[in-house]
Amino acid sequence: RAFVIEGGPPNAAACWAGGPAVAVSRALLETLTRTELEAAVAHCLVRAAGPGFAAARLATALGPLGRVAGVVVDHRDDVRACAVTRYPPGLAGALGAAAPRRELAPLWFAGDGPFHEPQAARLAVIADL
Repeated sequence: RAFVIEGGPPNAAACWAGGPAVAVSRALLETLTRTELEAAVAHCLVRAAGPGFAAARLATALGPLGRVAGVVVDHRDDVRACAVTRYPPGLAGALGAAAPRRELAPLWFAGDGPFHEPQAARLAVIADL
């Protein structure tokens, strides 16, 4: 399933709506190329279907107490997404264009805070693929 978030800065989120789903902000849709959008969606779907997504959902549900889950979005998700798209520059462009979000942070493609590996570190790994 796919959803469009009408407000907010460019970003995407891995969701669960009876199965893996993706929410993409209108701003991201209007900012990215199709290749970059494909990479952001691939990242979110890989995460939503992956083993770490249960921890992300739990951390989101627990709010401030969810910090015990630690980092739930890191370069390993990016590597898996690049394996799907086979085009690391697309993911690098998408990550560079996304505005990090704090609220519901474990679900966002680009987030700020304890649930996300810093974007600069993620971009460095992608550049090395």
